Amino acid sequence: MPETILYSLSRIKNIHGFNRQLFKDFVYSRFKSALQTEKYEEQIYFYYAIKECAIDDRLVDFKDDVMVSKNQILISYFLIDRIILKSDYQCFVDNPKEDEWLQNYHYLLVYDKSNLDLLIPNQAKNNKKQKSYFDFYKFNLDNNIPIVRNINKIAEDINKFVALKISSYSH
Repeated sequence: MPETILYSLSRIKNIHGFNRQLFKDFVYSRFKSALQTEKYEEQIYFYYAIKECAIDDRLVDFKDDVMVSKNQILISYFLIDRIILKSDYQCFVDNPKEDEWLQNYHYLLVYDKSNLDLLIPNQAKNNKKQKSYFDFYKFNLDNNIPIVRNINKIAEDINKFVALKISSYSH
């Protein structure tokens, strides 16, 4: 259960005798398996574990699998981390799909803030709606605001959640 890793990672890392290499091999093996499925949450849980344990030196080996995964959140993280390069992403820019707006947003955030057409939905028919979308995205891009959560802040949020959960059992 990958969510178990998510909630217990801070404790796993501090276990006496923790074998970092063994854990790395395990997590990468599970990450590879998850990428062969449409279990997007699992893919992100393993990505998080890899990042949190600073064992991310092999993530580039999974770039192609991530790009075809259709997991927009994971693709966004790979763009933010610059594992997916501008040249790798060109196929998405040349053939943009409206339902890939999240990953397209992060591509623009990281590499090219000029092509906001990638983000304006087809349903925004009139100028007022188009301007509204344009202004929203432009503001966020100009201020370097990612839409996906900061991976470094997730550990803090998880620890708060676990502490609240534990305190709820003690009452």
